[in-house]
Amino acid sequence: MLELAHAKLSPYLNELPPSAQRGYVKLLMLVLSRATIAASHSNPVVSGEVKGFPVGMTIQMIVLPNVASFCLEVTEQKTFRLYQLKADQRPNLSIKFKQLALGFKVLSLQEATAVAFANDRIVADGDVSDAIRFVRCLNQVQAMILPESLANLAVKQVPKMTLKEKLVGGAKLLAGSLRTG
Repeated sequence: MLELAHAKLSPYLNELPPSAQRGYVKLLMLVLSRATIAASHSNPVVSGEVKGFPVGMTIQMIVLPNVASFCLEVTEQKTFRLYQLKADQRPNLSIKFKQLALGFKVLSLQEATAVAFANDRIVADGDVSDAIRFVRCLNQVQAMILPESLANLAVKQVPKMTLKEKLVGGAKLLAGSLRTG
């Protein structure tokens, strides 16, 4: 049902003015960053992925040209926290949407992240294996917080989970995203 509604809305989404797209992208990046941090504390799949990153590693996700971004740092406890890059500092990994329209297309679920990478709409600047690991974290977060029909649009392969895992886990991530900052 949601897929059908989304399919009917999709042609109109790209007609939104850039200011509305920018506002949507900023909001989604804020929610995604906070939910990813919360997942690093509470979700065993994301926690397992974060353990593969070295302590102090910085990961940036940005929609160019400087529309919206967030940066995470791996803590000594092997969780994520928000991190402010210094003016002359480059992140260890930067995942960049090349422009607002492309970031909007992915974040509004019109195009899956894997498809956007394949179509060269997203660039990973850093170690490819780290980029893959971080995308797996994002996929898990999206699978947890989105209804399954929408998660199928966002994620190439939605991880298997029970309804209870999805409801409880998704609620934890959304609640954590409100607290984290």
